[in-house]
Amino acid sequence: MSYLRGPLTRDQISSLMNSSGGSAAPAAPVVAAPAVVSEQTDSAPVAAAPVASAPAPATTIGDDETPVMPAVASGIPIVYVDPSAGWLPEVGGVAGGVHLRCAAVARVNLRYTDTPSNTILDEEYEAVLMPLPQIPDGRMFVDVDYDDRDFISTVPAGAVYELIPAEAKNKTYWTALQKALVDELQRSQTTDIFVNPDLKTYARVGETQDEFVVRCHDVAEEFASKATAALRDKYQTKLAAAQSKATDAQITANQYAQEFESNYGLSATVGNVLGGLLGGRRTRTQMAADAKREKAMRAKADASIAKAQVAGSAVYELQQKLNDDILAIDAEWGAKAQNITTKSIPLAKSDITVTDFRCVWIPVG
Repeated sequence: MSYLRGPLTRDQISSLMNSSGGSAAPAAPVVAAPAVVSEQTDSAPVAAAPVASAPAPATTIGDDETPVMPAVASGIPIVYVDPSAGWLPEVGGVAGGVHLRCAAVARVNLRYTDTPSNTILDEEYEAVLMPLPQIPDGRMFVDVDYDDRDFISTVPAGAVYELIPAEAKNKTYWTALQKALVDELQRSQTTDIFVNPDLKTYARVGETQDEFVVRCHDVAEEFASKATAALRDKYQTKLAAAQSKATDAQITANQYAQEFESNYGLSATVGNVLGGLLGGRRTRTQMAADAKREKAMRAKADASIAKAQVAGSAVYELQQKLNDDILAIDAEWGAKAQNITTKSIPLAKSDITVTDFRCVWIPVG
């Protein structure tokens, strides 16, 4: 048995040199790993030995964590999140963490269909559910816009896993979770389209409200033009008859006026009166008869003029009524063009298709 001590430490060498009166030599740098000695030659310098990195500190494992990934139901794809995924904070994730929590990701195709509007609209819904609930609940999914490149198969170094509900180890759990999501989407998801109930016109897929309003005005203009044409046809016969009657009445009035003027106008009356009074050639009886005939003729002339005026007024009033009706049509269809509302299109269960459903481990710390 040997009682000799092992190699001296740097501090012991320094103490020994001080005690002997000498000066301590400069301490050599300490490296994390021993240098590899190579044979030195005059032509080649000695290569520096690589410094080994210190081992990563061990991850602290919580009471509800395990260094071994818990077993998930067979048949369920399992992936990890790429640290660069931009939606991590939306679900409570932390980029670069090593404490992993089990979650579910889903991608679902939603097809909205509506026969009256001839609408077929496809939308893609993506969501993450974390943490996994003990009882499947579709309301707990959080909408995210993920990409397949956000998922990787590489396990983060030093990863530890949070324990999962015992139910998640069975395939029936994941089936029920997927069904819960479908039920929730059918209950809560709708899409709205613009509609004009007066015109029975619906917005097309991708059509903006401004574009739809312009199209509604075009449709309303077509209806207004048809209504105006029908109105014109309706009034055409009435106006033709009224104008004919007014023309006939005016012609009769003109005839009576000319006849009266010729027989009983100013010159004729003056001549008859003066001749009867001064010349004594007409008796009172004759003059009275002339006066009666004049009065009767005047009455006919006045009546015919009044009739012509009434007939002319009837034409005017009919024309005004036509104008009022045309303006009413314009106002009516202009208002209908502005009656824009929305219609909600629900989802049928057959219009919901799950295209991606995976288990994903998300870093939370």
